[in-house]
Formats: sequence, C-alpha cells, structure tokens
Amino acid sequence: RVFEFAAGIYLAMLYMGRYTNKYLEKYGAYTMYAGLFLLLTAFMLQYFIAIQNQVAHAIETWQGVIVNNFLFPIAIFLILYHLLYYQSVFKKFLASTIMVRLGNATYSFYLLHTTFVLSYIYKFISTNIFVTFISMVLISYIFYKLVEQPLANLLKRKLIRKAS
Repeated sequence: RVFEFAAGIYLAMLYMGRYTNKYLEKYGAYTMYAGLFLLLTAFMLQYFIAIQNQVAHAIETWQGVIVNNFLFPIAIFLILYHLLYYQSVFKKFLASTIMVRLGNATYSFYLLHTTFVLSYIYKFISTNIFVTFISMVLISYIFYKLVEQPLANLLKRKLIRKAS
C-alpha cells in the first residue's frame, strides 16, 4: 500500500503548490478519461488474471498484486487530479446533496460491511449483489445518523468541556 500513500501524498503536494508537474498541467484536461480507462483496464486485468490462474481473487497472484498496487492507484490518482482541478458532470454529481450525505456515512459503511450486518442482509434480504450493496448503503446511513453522528457530537461536547 506504500505506492497508494505515495500517490496520495504527491497529489496533496501538487494541490498545495509544493510541486508542479508540467505533464499534468499540459494534459490535465484528459486525466479523467485516462484514469477511467486505466480503471476499466485494471478491472478487466484482475478478472482475466483470476480466471487464468483459477483463483477467486486476482490478488492471490503476483500479477494481480501488481495491478492492484500500481495500476489502480495510478487510475485513482488521475481521476482525483481531474476532480481537483477541472469542472465536470461527475464532479457536480459528487457534490450533490445526496452524495455528500452518503459520503459522510462512508466510515459507517466501512465499519459495518465486515460485521454480522452483511451476513444478515444475505440471510434475510437478498444475495443479489446490487440489492446487498443498496441495503448496506441504507443501513450505513441510518447507523451514521442514529449512532455515529450523535456519538461524535457527544464526544466533542465532552472534550470541549474538558478543555475549558
């Protein structure tokens, strides 16, 4: 994961003006297309690597690890670069009220998707991947509103009183 962090740090340094990149400045308008192309390519490579090696997940092979640890981060870097520097329909979509609210609930999603919640969705709601995903998003948002956000506010109030 070091390469992912390095790419993120480099993007942050570019954004803060500590570094410049003439290539990105020259071809930056195309970074969304390049990033999406690389992302699609990486997904396809992962699929074919898994099939070729008869494994469930391509990252069980050295080729899959390379794609996962290098190609995906480059693709994400290019997409994020474009989102930071250029206007697009995708950027407007991500800035919409519903996407911002769902984005706020991503930590809850991260916490819940590896717990019993996913098993319960499979058992009681559906094993369909799309229904499962939508169910996880909705449950995560409810958890965010009812548990995470109130708990964070309570802790902030306690810490502010303690600091005073």
